[in-house]
Amino acid sequence: MAVEASTWPLAGAEGAAVTAEAYERIALGASDATWELWDGRLREKPGVSVAHGRAISRLARQLLLQIDEDAFEVRINTGRLRRAERSYYVPDLFVVAELDVAGIEVRPDSLEAYRTPMALVVEIWSPSTGAYDVESKLPEDQRRGDIEVWRLHPYERTLTVWRRGADGSHGRAVLKGGTIEPIALAGVRIDLDALFAGDRRRRRSAPMTFFCQRCGGETEDRMVEGRSRPVCRRCGAVTYLDPKLAVAVLIERDGRVLLGKRGPGTREPGRWALPAGFVERGEAVEAAAVREVREEVGLAIEVGPLLGLISAPGETVVVAVYAAARAEGEAAAADDLEAVGWFSPAALPEMAFAHDVALLAAWRERCLRSSSSTVG
Repeated sequence: MAVEASTWPLAGAEGAAVTAEAYERIALGASDATWELWDGRLREKPGVSVAHGRAISRLARQLLLQIDEDAFEVRINTGRLRRAERSYYVPDLFVVAELDVAGIEVRPDSLEAYRTPMALVVEIWSPSTGAYDVESKLPEDQRRGDIEVWRLHPYERTLTVWRRGADGSHGRAVLKGGTIEPIALAGVRIDLDALFAGDRRRRRSAPMTFFCQRCGGETEDRMVEGRSRPVCRRCGAVTYLDPKLAVAVLIERDGRVLLGKRGPGTREPGRWALPAGFVERGEAVEAAAVREVREEVGLAIEVGPLLGLISAPGETVVVAVYAAARAEGEAAAADDLEAVGWFSPAALPEMAFAHDVALLAAWRERCLRSSSSTVG
């Protein structure tokens, strides 16, 4: 049975043959369902489970908090990817370059459908979608030339990753925890333990899996120059892993310190920390301190002295901690925080990170000494 867009909606449309032009009109006009086109035939994208929905929400949150909004946009169960004239797929999530969006945006009456390779395409396994995602959509995404394709399985707690190499082929790896950095999204790091934690408590991270930056192949750990480093099994290139620089700020007001309660999807959710975040590439550390405080708690600060540069064996993040010389405004939770509070030295909450505990212990001692000298 062939379906014309003018007859839409139509009962029993599943599997009906339509042209690409008719499909685009149907997709633009359908408000009650999400339709895909599989080799010229309509297919309704089915509903999903709670675990599926939770995983996509958590992944989207992590991406949106880190992604360069001037370069990329995130689509969640909307927008189409085209493999051929007769196929349009709706991924659970994909990341599209802003330049590609601009090319479609100039045609306001057109369906959002992309032929160009995407930075990241993600399908999440669900009892209602598992078979066709694996057997049809994911191989098609690779043949489209998408840079990175993920299959997230929230029940098995696994992430299968296909990454495009220099020769156009996709290397495959399976991760069961830890973190992963999409190769086309600089500065983005996805915490898989936060995605998989059904009870929202952080689980111990599995070792990180790396892909070769030269060819996209899988790596294995080998001893190179006295250290265990990822070495590509395909081309032999060595990956040198550098630490990530973060900045934190200690803000005092009336003898109390400002802390933020970390929200779901973050590292150590439910615990408290100083306002903090990662320094962007090319950004001055002091400027990052001002930006992170503004984004997380809504205060405008003047950066004061550097209190310390914190690193530890086995830790991949180095933290520069500053004092705020001045802070203006009323604090309010934003970004990845769910609450903020001003705490006295005698009533500090449960902290997320050991370096914050050490810093606040030193701050508490300084407050006590100051109080003693005032009394004396």
